[in-house]
Amino acid sequence: MGDNYRELSPVEPVLRKPLSKGKMVVFTLITVLLLLGFLEAFLRVAGFGGVPRLFVPVLEMGQQKIYRSSNDALWLYFGNKFKGGAQLVGSTVPERIAMPKPPGVVRVFLLGESTVQGFPFPPNLAAASFLQRFLQQRMPEGRNVEVINVGITAVASFPLRYVADEVLKFSPDLLVLYAGHNEYFGAFGVASTQGVGTRPWQMALALAIRTTGLYNAILSVVRKLPAADQANEMTGRSGLMAMMSAKELIGPKDPLRKLAEESLSANIGYITQAAKRASVRIIICSLTSNLRDLPPIRNIEPSDANSDEWRAEYVQAEALATSAPVEALERLRKAARLEPDHAATRFLLARVLEAAGKTTESLTEFQAARDADAMPWRATTQFNKVLRNIANSENVPFCDVDAAFLTDSGGPPGWGYFVDHLHPSLQGQAVMAWAISECIGQSKSLELKDIPKPKWQDTGRKLGDNRLTEWNVARRMTSLFGGPPLDSDKASARFWSDQTRQLMEGAAPFEKRAMESYNAALAQGSVGPTIPFFGGQEALKDSLFREAAGYFRCAEFEAMPFTPERLISGYYFRYSRFRGR
Repeated sequence: MGDNYRELSPVEPVLRKPLSKGKMVVFTLITVLLLLGFLEAFLRVAGFGGVPRLFVPVLEMGQQKIYRSSNDALWLYFGNKFKGGAQLVGSTVPERIAMPKPPGVVRVFLLGESTVQGFPFPPNLAAASFLQRFLQQRMPEGRNVEVINVGITAVASFPLRYVADEVLKFSPDLLVLYAGHNEYFGAFGVASTQGVGTRPWQMALALAIRTTGLYNAILSVVRKLPAADQANEMTGRSGLMAMMSAKELIGPKDPLRKLAEESLSANIGYITQAAKRASVRIIICSLTSNLRDLPPIRNIEPSDANSDEWRAEYVQAEALATSAPVEALERLRKAARLEPDHAATRFLLARVLEAAGKTTESLTEFQAARDADAMPWRATTQFNKVLRNIANSENVPFCDVDAAFLTDSGGPPGWGYFVDHLHPSLQGQAVMAWAISECIGQSKSLELKDIPKPKWQDTGRKLGDNRLTEWNVARRMTSLFGGPPLDSDKASARFWSDQTRQLMEGAAPFEKRAMESYNAALAQGSVGPTIPFFGGQEALKDSLFREAAGYFRCAEFEAMPFTPERLISGYYFRYSRFRGR
């Protein structure tokens, strides 16, 4: 053996043997996963990731903690998407909750979307506030009721699963669920720009990714990038509706319709079962909307086979609707047979039937027009069937809010009960709240006394309704109907423009100054005080102490508890009342 000879160690042949391609892939994947795991752990320690809480502690009072709802938790459902520099996130009412729950308190959570939040009204005039007042009037002596408003802007029902899981930890006695209008275009909707799939498992996977430290770390870097426009477009409902819609036309036969129904069923079913596991009573509500005065937003164009014949009948019927309603009715019925999914045809047919006194038939057509709307921002008849089926299968009370609106209005509800396509007017807020309180009493979900139905106007005044708030609502709705997708409805735009003008013309001089000051503050992009506070300030300038006290009282009602706004409004209320004696 030569000088180059050396003895191999027993392990050297094994070390020199190359890994197979399959083993190399597995080894690489394990290495990457371990590195990601270490990185994720490091980022979590550094404060990134995790599930943000909707209710965060803000104050300790002895053994009690006060929790406040926070909008910071809602970016999770919107993915922090940017458009022109604006961060799309929802909003919720800044409620306060004490834990442990004080003795003698009955706690009710009203859970849902912007309808529950009360848009476009302030929290003190939302359905939750009406419900709290109605329930308190019906409570046995010595018990106090809290109705916590958990309405979140622009979310579909999937995010409400996680919200429900959280609120069930705050000792509720009852959970009331009013949700389902946003299944297409809300965050995690099946046709939303903030959508992440059409199946619950896809949504759950996307949400899990968004809670990772790595995702949050990347997001923190993105937030620091310069943006051309920092205005938050969520402040404008019209801009919000246009921005949330990934698909404008969703006809009655579109597969997304079935997917939306399945998503709603899965999510409401999940929330119902979670409440039952927590031994918390739950009520599921049907959904209602503006049938009479809100035309369909979009239409599916007629098929080529029927296009000419349908168009001839529809155009002539439009021209004859006022002068010759009988002939128009026959032509519209023929047009509806030719194109049953054309929403505008069904809506005009409903209007003509109503004018002819055919109330029952007109209601059916108004509902068909809503259901055929190719931009379904309103829950359909089928959605209410889904909700009722869940209530029946889970053996929980079903509150038919839709039927309550039909009964109260004596027919298809319109402007008297809604301010747009689905958000209730002040009267509508009261109707919704009373229907829920009646369902609570009849189902014995809570022990309630029977009382006569209060007048909604009286309750509204006691909660802080006033002329300036009415003007502000009308102003906001004028803006809503001035932009897409509702700007095609010229009649509604004129209606709200007229309402705004009439309220301003009927205002006192100090109220007009308050309107102007409020508009000026809006133009500057920063409004601190509420519109009633502006009214109180302007009334004080004219030494109108009684009027000032009224507006400062409304401002106090509108401000949340434990806030400087409430304390300051309360001080000026008492000062004005004292000076006005």
